Amino acid sequence: MSGDSGKRGASQAVTTVRCTIPDGVASLIPHALRVDDPQPPTIDESRPEVPIYLSAQTPADATAGTARSTPVESGVTPRKGEGEAPPIVDDRLKQIASLSQPDRYGVLDMLGRGGMGVVYRLVDRVLGRETAMKSIDGPLASRPVDMLRFLEEAQITGQLDHPGIVPVHDFGIGVDGSRAYFTMKLVRGDSLARLIHTHRTLGLEGRVLERLLRAFLRVCEAVSFAHVRRVVHRDLKPDNILVGSHGEVYVMDWGLARVVEGGRPSERADGKPGDVAGTPSFMAPEQAWGRIEDIDARTDVFGLGAVLYAILTGHGPFHAATADEALERSQRYELVPLDGAGDHLPPELVRITMKALAKTRDDRYQSADELARDVEEFLRGGGWFITRRCHHHRRGRGRQRRLRPRRGAVRGLEDGRRAAHQAAHARARRRVR
Repeated sequence: MSGDSGKRGASQAVTTVRCTIPDGVASLIPHALRVDDPQPPTIDESRPEVPIYLSAQTPADATAGTARSTPVESGVTPRKGEGEAPPIVDDRLKQIASLSQPDRYGVLDMLGRGGMGVVYRLVDRVLGRETAMKSIDGPLASRPVDMLRFLEEAQITGQLDHPGIVPVHDFGIGVDGSRAYFTMKLVRGDSLARLIHTHRTLGLEGRVLERLLRAFLRVCEAVSFAHVRRVVHRDLKPDNILVGSHGEVYVMDWGLARVVEGGRPSERADGKPGDVAGTPSFMAPEQAWGRIEDIDARTDVFGLGAVLYAILTGHGPFHAATADEALERSQRYELVPLDGAGDHLPPELVRITMKALAKTRDDRYQSADELARDVEEFLRGGGWFITRRCHHHRRGRGRQRRLRPRRGAVRGLEDGRRAAHQAAHARARRRVR
């Protein structure tokens, strides 16, 4: 290890996430949507980067170092119709497609469907284990930019190697090019949104809030790691946080993530950098206005604050009847403050939440670590939880709790007298002997 390994910034900056279009996979993208940046981002040679590529090449090709033909030279023709599946005529890509056949996996059931694909529960016939698979096919797979975004999601998730981020196992393309998928660890548990709903139905008392905040700290750790890798999630919300059956906590769905250094090829191919992306009721104002250049780690800090807000209230800070209305509320920063919510919410946690949700980035916590430290200090203090527990017992058990100490006191007095009497008899017997 180098002498600078003890410096956090210097040691972690070498692991910047990179989104690329591998050779062969590029043949899936019509030439009109390929982005050949004449001035690629400058890379500091003193910071060696080890990006993980979802490579469409065999191991021999990866180490040969021989020149490759460009997608144009390989004879691939762009699709003529929107509904046609992207053709695969590149021999190298065909070979990888045959090595990554979906036939290796047997579908058990569907776990969910979203705007960027379907998630299935599978059995891996080779390793004999259950796994999860996210795939796109049909209309999604026929749109080049969507295919590119899907590839980038797999790359970003796969390169964020952290216990709080689900690992990607495999990436594959169907033999005819009409389907793409990646497999990942199967997490058994519930979303944080479901846990919040369940606990609020039963009552948000001290122990429940403490457990939710412990899970929140794990989320902060994963998000902080992503920020070190120059990745901003952009869609933090309870639905995208999974809590496993053994207490594991995972930040999911990195499909909208912004790669700060180098960017994403799909953003340049799409030509719409100002588009609004995310969940309106949890969005920071700069994100709601589509100011992509202002989106940084502090935008995710706002998202984390919105998750805290949901833990305390059951909904996002810009909750509304429709997504359009929620977006307008976010743009105008029409946030209902928690200060007047009453004494059932801990004042210090309210202060922490509202600071994370500040309108301007400079007024927020400047990192996920800073936010986590204040939440941890709140948990370490513990005074509010003790007060709430005592209040809960007094309210729930009332008269019985007042009577029991009296009965206990009487029993204790009788036991003490009996012990004293026995001790006096023992001393008398010793004196006689």
